[in-house]
Parts: sequence; structure tokens; C-alpha cells
Amino acid sequence: MALSGFNHSVQWSEFRPVNQRPAGVPEDAQISIRTLTFTFRTHQAGGQNCRVTGATVSIGVNRGSSWVVRGRESAALLQHEQGHYNITALGTRDLYNQVLGLTAARCPDINTQAQRLQRQIQTQITQTNRRYDDRTNHGNNATAQRTWDASIRSAMQNANGTLASLPQ
Repeated sequence: MALSGFNHSVQWSEFRPVNQRPAGVPEDAQISIRTLTFTFRTHQAGGQNCRVTGATVSIGVNRGSSWVVRGRESAALLQHEQGHYNITALGTRDLYNQVLGLTAARCPDINTQAQRLQRQIQTQITQTNRRYDDRTNHGNNATAQRTWDASIRSAMQNANGTLASLPQ
């Protein structure tokens, strides 16, 4: 069992070219990341609590929902979109690690806990991505972008790095 898609390098080929931004959208590209797999195994032996014995969580770019305005494909913009991917990857690792620690009196209760945990972490991912866009002005604030890039890189390289490790 594993965590996959964590260290994916985003490429412009994963984005659908569009002629103009959608109405009311302030950016030149938007990446969509989706959970491809989220499964886990449980075990309960004679009167003991049920526990998770393994998990698989994988993420990837949703190519059909990711887009870039033609002619705006720059290295800086791709790096900003990579930041969104990496924020989601950190949240996915949080989910993976936390699911592995779940225990309950009954195995069906772990399913409930895991679904709640997935919803909570997805909320954190969404909030962190919004904060990232706000603080970096969608990548247009180079100083803030460098700060976020360094923070995201550090959290990803640290086995204990989490979404909570990123700037507030």
C-alpha cells in the first residue's frame, strides 16, 4: 500500500489551452487535482480494536478541468500551478498518514472516521490553496511566491511536513 502522485512534476501538456480566461477568473491558468485512489485495509482480532493495516492514496492532474490561456504558458506560471499541486499533495500525505493511525471498536466505524477525515483535509487543502493565491496574488507577487515555494519545498522534503507547516 502506498502514497502515489506525491512528487509529480506538472507539465503544460496536462492543461487544456483556452483562448481566454473564464468570466470573472483573475488568473491565466488553473490546475485541477483529483484523488485517483483512496482505499485502506482494516483488521480486527479477537476482542481488540479494529485498526487500519494499510492504505493507498493517489492523486493526479485532472486534465479535463485544468486549463491555461494560450500564449501565457510561462515557467513562473507553471511553478505557481505546481505549488497548487504540491499543496494538494501535502494534504494527501496528511490523509494517508492520519488514516494509518485510525482505530475503532468496530471496523465500520473506521470507514466513518476516514470519510470525515477526508472531508476535513479537503477543506484544509481548499483553504490553503486560497491563501496561497491571495498571498502570492496568483503568482504575480514574486517575493511572496518565492517564500511559498521555499515553504512548500521544505514541507514536502520533511517526512513530518504537513499543510499546517505552510505560511498563514
